[in-house]
Amino acid sequence: MVNYPKQVLEQLMTLLQLYELPEEMTSVFRDVSHNDLATAVSQFLFHHGPKIGVRGWGDIIQGIRDGGVDAIWNCHVGEGSVRLGVQVKSHGDFERGKGESFRRAVLAQLTESRQMKLSALLLGLCADMTSSSQREMCRGLQADVGKMTDEYVTVVSPTKMAGIWKWSLGLQAEPLEQMRDAGYAWLTAIYDSLGNLNQNSWGKGTGGDWSHRRKTTVRVGETITISAVAVSAAVGDTQYRFSVQRSGRSFEIRQDWSTESTWTWGVAQADIGRNVAAMISVRRQKDYYQFDDADDYTYAVYDVLPAKRD
Repeated sequence: MVNYPKQVLEQLMTLLQLYELPEEMTSVFRDVSHNDLATAVSQFLFHHGPKIGVRGWGDIIQGIRDGGVDAIWNCHVGEGSVRLGVQVKSHGDFERGKGESFRRAVLAQLTESRQMKLSALLLGLCADMTSSSQREMCRGLQADVGKMTDEYVTVVSPTKMAGIWKWSLGLQAEPLEQMRDAGYAWLTAIYDSLGNLNQNSWGKGTGGDWSHRRKTTVRVGETITISAVAVSAAVGDTQYRFSVQRSGRSFEIRQDWSTESTWTWGVAQADIGRNVAAMISVRRQKDYYQFDDADDYTYAVYDVLPAKRD
């Protein structure tokens, strides 16, 4: 058994940053069971494993003798073998918990989990952050884990857990399984420098509209950086292409196929129009594709206005 590579956990937390939701949306946990949350985390790890370099399988073991662990993932990372544990604290756990006794119980479970010979443990906190009592208990646990020096426990905050839960609700397993089996790459998310995020894509069967729109009206002279995150279960470099369709015209390639997953768009006078679409495509280079010469694609759509007058 080897220590769980720190860089893998860092990649996972960076990926989860894309799914993070506002604190007010953590109220959704009031109606979600402990088991459903543990299942959602396992689904997320399975479908995003190739992105963070994890190959393996997980089992839900939640029960009376779970040793403070809801799921165990047996993974191959590089040439090493690791065991990654998952522990979820649901809204019900926080609701039943009583201040200091809840804190002591969770810390005792973290200690007990070490008997499972895990390389690392993910602690998913599903507190309702709109509740002052749950927020206080959650913040206290985060502080306690932060004081640990061996980096055995990695906390997944309520806002990130809310993102995992929302992702699981939109999961369409069949298209993803087909893409995995066919060796296609698929887009996990695209995001821009304006704070917009799109987790939808045509390959996954979820369409191409913004999933999280923030600011989509831009002006000539502005620059927008668009980045893509893709997953492929097969071996081979993932390639990206960025194209723009001006209002009423055909798509023009702005950055052709390459391993560069980021493109900066300098908005020009000729780009003025409504529903100006940047198309982000992804593929793993091979002799067949799902969409013409791409495995998956989605859009970033903007309204482009003239530059502001002085």
